[in-house]
Amino acid sequence: TERSKKKAKAAQKSASKAGARANLLQEQLDEASAALASAPSEATVDATSLDAPTAEAEAEATEHSTDGVGVPDESWSVVQLRAEARARGMAGMSKKPKSELIAALTR
Repeated sequence: TERSKKKAKAAQKSASKAGARANLLQEQLDEASAALASAPSEATVDATSLDAPTAEAEAEATEHSTDGVGVPDESWSVVQLRAEARARGMAGMSKKPKSELIAALTR
């Protein structure tokens, strides 16, 4: 029928556009990969950077952890607070504002 032919033609046009877009993205990816490959390598690593983190860094990581070890406060992002709520099995926290999340997590 005429309606089916129009739908098929529209689908072909859409597929053609998608193919062209995929080709363009592939070209951009290839260019970026080539640029990255030709960039000077920063592979030299200072051996001291491989040591254990400092006590200050560990304290900060613990303070902002989402594993229940740290205490949530205003410095935590909403994403971190929601992750902490999920980790604690608290339901209904996905729509709460930051202040309510902190209140619920510090009870």
